[in-house]
Amino acid sequence: MRRAITRDPSPSSNRKRARRYRRLVPFYRSFGVLKPKLKNGEKNGSYNFVGLDVDDQSFHGYAVCAAGELNFEFSCKPNVGSLTKKLEKISPDKSLFRICYEATFLGFSLSRALLKYGYQCAVIAPSLIPEVNGPRVKTDRLDSRKLAEFHRSGLLTVVSEPSEEDEQVRDLVRSRVFLNRQILSFKKHALSICRRRESIIGKP
Repeated sequence: MRRAITRDPSPSSNRKRARRYRRLVPFYRSFGVLKPKLKNGEKNGSYNFVGLDVDDQSFHGYAVCAAGELNFEFSCKPNVGSLTKKLEKISPDKSLFRICYEATFLGFSLSRALLKYGYQCAVIAPSLIPEVNGPRVKTDRLDSRKLAEFHRSGLLTVVSEPSEEDEQVRDLVRSRVFLNRQILSFKKHALSICRRRESIIGKP
């Protein structure tokens, strides 16, 4: 008699299945197999999800709606004015946008600037973005599209945005720690030179 094959109910196998499901969710939703997660009061296709890949040369963006009917790819100069002009071409209603970008050297400055223009923007933790099996081709266009699709599917982890006062305190503390490390490094460098030349530094 053949023995029945049972699935391993261990927690590790459940975690593996959950990770595999999270990786395949955005692709199933793009083909209409799964519907996007919507909050209370939201209608399907009501929002334009925009993923931005930002650098000091240019901004690359990709926009999709919740229903997957809109696909709009664009690039612009690395400033808020050029970005808002591109977004206005997609839709004049600013409340319909859900923008996101990875936490980079810009920090929260781009998010705050877009908020002043009336756009809702989220900063995403890069280390928590889901990974998909397959050939890893990394370009600005593909990265922005991946962010937009994951943001539409609700698979991204948003970084909590601190206030401007808290961010200034953080910058001050980080600068102080950086300077202290530089001073210690310079002391070690000077002592190593003195020891190498067999010099003795004493009180005058």
